[in-house]
Amino acid sequence: GRRDQHDLVVGDALDFWRVTDVVPGRSFELRAEMKLPGVATLTVHVDPDGDGSKLGLTARFQPRGLMGIAYWYSVLPLHGLVFAGMLRGMKRAAERKGSGAAPTSARGEPHSRTISSTSPQR
Repeated sequence: GRRDQHDLVVGDALDFWRVTDVVPGRSFELRAEMKLPGVATLTVHVDPDGDGSKLGLTARFQPRGLMGIAYWYSVLPLHGLVFAGMLRGMKRAAERKGSGAAPTSARGEPHSRTISSTSPQR
């Protein structure tokens, strides 16, 4: 579990993810602990953007063999939907917290997401 409800620390468990990196106020990285045909990481980062912030979410998957590649491409469309929902949820949470600098684009939508895959491990 998590040691603190408000602060992430390297080594904390967050659902089925493990915190592997934290840069306070800027970013954190999670590594999936579920059984997968490869290694999955999720990085969330916040960057200054004018008077507000830019929120980014990057999912990476390093497939193991053909099963890993097949898995990645089969779930890729779903990830676009899931990550867009996660960004909206993070935006709402930032607005509720009253930071005054909720990460948004000019249209009021979460600002960015990236989904990538790396070459299979040998």
